[in-house]
Amino acid sequence: MPHPKISGFITRASAQRKFNRSKASFIRDVDLAFERKDSEFLSHFRVGLNDGSELAGEEATKARLHELQSRQPRWYIELKFLESGYWQSPDTLEEAEPSKSNDSVQTSSEASFELRHQLDLAEQQIATQDKTIHRLEDDKTFLQNELENRRGEIDKLRGFFESVGDAADSTAKLRSGAQGDHNVVDSPQNLTANSKKGSITRQYLPTFHKFLSKFRSA
Repeated sequence: MPHPKISGFITRASAQRKFNRSKASFIRDVDLAFERKDSEFLSHFRVGLNDGSELAGEEATKARLHELQSRQPRWYIELKFLESGYWQSPDTLEEAEPSKSNDSVQTSSEASFELRHQLDLAEQQIATQDKTIHRLEDDKTFLQNELENRRGEIDKLRGFFESVGDAADSTAKLRSGAQGDHNVVDSPQNLTANSKKGSITRQYLPTFHKFLSKFRSA
């Protein structure tokens, strides 16, 4: 977590990437500074102690650093060290070459770790993309099935409407045929037969009235 009293504070991991320094490099540089009894090192950590006090000697500095660690996280001290650029100053001649070789080994290790991290991220992205592709394929199959079902329903409706149309045509033909039969004119023979039937009715009608009158009188 960023320190609340430090403006523009960055995390230790960000500082390590920015300055290309690892935690192991920081510890080694601190140890070397203690061995050299470097006054610049002591002067630098007055900034970290926030009180400007003069520290006399290695043990006093170590004791003050332990006190500081009890009040603030270790990464605060390390970050102040990185931001100061003090580690960029050359070591003693005896320590210069080993420091470079150690830095090269550490840099190679950091590069391998970073590469491994990038590969892990790439694998995660590939796995996510595979899941997305499978999901899209499932959606495509579902939509194709739905389309086929809709086509089947449309074919059924088309057949139904065609059968209704055929039935309507047949009904219209039957109606037109029935109306033609009613419009047929009677032939002369039919008219003669009807006239004869009418004459027979008129012939027997008085007799029927006589029968009714006798029945009523009785």
